[in-house]
Amino acid sequence: MPFNMSELNPSCKFYWDDGKDVGQEDEKNLQEWVELKVIPDTVQDKMRKELGIKTKAKYMSNKLTKRMERLDEFELDDPRWEELFNKMLDYQISGWNLLTDNGDTISCTIENKLELYNGEPRFKGWIDKKLAALKNEIDGIEEESLGN
Repeated sequence: MPFNMSELNPSCKFYWDDGKDVGQEDEKNLQEWVELKVIPDTVQDKMRKELGIKTKAKYMSNKLTKRMERLDEFELDDPRWEELFNKMLDYQISGWNLLTDNGDTISCTIENKLELYNGEPRFKGWIDKKLAALKNEIDGIEEESLGN
């Protein structure tokens, strides 16, 4: 399998289906899309460090893999969590082609990402569902490589 060394965590393009059947051949449906990517632990750690969010490491045995895994404990009342969430969402939504009711293109800015994610329940649910599917696919590959 060839690897792109300049982009080790490429985005995946998902077509916005607006709740319709995924296989529907609607021309408008096919022109709106969002590019998403899973955020690696190293990127999350870097963002937390930049914001000064402290973590406390704890190690536990994973019953499925029989390996020790690190669990980070965080101070959840830290006011910087919202800023971290915003940075993570900006990273995970790497691009899009979304349109307004009038057919105008919506710019893919952090402000618009947050406005759509926090203000449009269908968009938030769809993004969460697609990110979970990406994460599950990666977890499945990891499990498969472990022989489980």
